[in-house]
Amino acid sequence: AALDKVKEMNPAYPGIALRQANWLVQAGRIDGAVGVLRAAVQGLTVEPDIAAGLLFADAYANGINKQRYSYAISGIGAAKQIPNASSKMTSQLNFWHAFALYMGAVAEQEPQTLETARATLPKFQQAIQIFPLAREYAATQQSINLNQFLTNAQTYVEIQEAIIKRGR
Repeated sequence: AALDKVKEMNPAYPGIALRQANWLVQAGRIDGAVGVLRAAVQGLTVEPDIAAGLLFADAYANGINKQRYSYAISGIGAAKQIPNASSKMTSQLNFWHAFALYMGAVAEQEPQTLETARATLPKFQQAIQIFPLAREYAATQQSINLNQFLTNAQTYVEIQEAIIKRGR
């Protein structure tokens, strides 16, 4: 509310949208942060990659790093809502989105029951669809073997499909 008042008094106040979005993220109000950042990008007061990067940084730090993949997926999904992000940023977001889907599904499928196979099959399939959209980012990262992720995800799809077929 205080930052809204500052924006009323001086809409061009430096960094106001980023500060407000950061506070919203810290408060767990990601949707509110997306709204603030989208408006700032459309109003040309914040660069799209900086706005997406703010959301991605939280998703990475509090999701990927802590193996809280659902949190990461949600935060990265929010970052992907920022308009006009560069292809480099979009590719990076796509990689980590697919990675979070894949790693979350790997952990979730572990009991290898009919229920876990049904729950994780769509996640592996979605990761397979998103990983190719990350080629630009993966090409700049020596530690990322995108083809290996795709191969592994396809293997998991086949395993989940076999479990589902056997379970019927």
